[in-house]
Formats: sequence, structure tokens, C-alpha cells
Amino acid sequence: MNPARTINALNRLYALHNRSLPLYLHDAGPWTSREDADATKTVAHIIEDHQHTVERLGAMILDRDGVLEAGHFPMHYTGWHDLSFNFILDRLIEWQRRAVREIEICARELDNDPPAKAVAEEILGQAKGHLDSLVELVGGSRPS
Repeated sequence: MNPARTINALNRLYALHNRSLPLYLHDAGPWTSREDADATKTVAHIIEDHQHTVERLGAMILDRDGVLEAGHFPMHYTGWHDLSFNFILDRLIEWQRRAVREIEICARELDNDPPAKAVAEEILGQAKGHLDSLVELVGGSRPS
């Protein structure tokens, strides 16, 4: 096991979730209407999962004597404050697809740390489930 490589991969997962679009929306919620109720519930669930993941990964990094690297929210998120939830939903799907790819990379980098690998695989499964839920909200009509 290479401790520095493990900490690096865990920190990338940590920053990915800590500065995710869902967590950004938690504080800067988009404009919604009553028709968006199912979507807002789904996103609220994703936000809760991201918050739990951040706590869990943070503890793993600290337990391995690592330093947390929180990351930064992308500046372009600031332009999405007052846009419709339908626009945001498309961005969430795009973000989630990129997140799945990044989590897959990090999980492979954790092959030599079975406990961290198991957590990364669990996070990957959760991310794929989130993507399925988001795509389902739009009727599965969004291109891959």
C-alpha cells in the first residue's frame, strides 16, 4: 500500500463530493415550482448522500494521517442561481456522469488499500444510482 497515493485518491473523492454541484445547490437553490417536487426530493437525497460521503471520506483521510483538501466550487456555478430547475437538472446529469468516471479512476487507484477500495466502490455504486435517478426524472431522454 502506498499511503501518499491512497491519500491522494481519497482526497480527490473528498473534494469531488465536498464541492459537488448538488452541495452547491444546497446553499444556492435554483428556482423551482410545484412541478419540480419530485426532482427537488431526489436532489435533496443526493445532497444528504454527498454530505455523508464527505464526512466518511474526511474521517478516512484523517485516520491515515492525511490532510483534507476541500477543493473549490467552480466559478461557473455562480451563474446558475436564478435559472430554472430544468436547466439545473441537465447540468446535474452532466456533473453526475463526470463524477462516475472520476470515482471509477479513484477506485482503481485504491486497489492496494482494500478498506479504501471498498468505500470507493460503495461510493461508485451510489453515484451510478444517483445518475439513474436523475435520468429517470427527465424520462430517460438525455443523451449519454
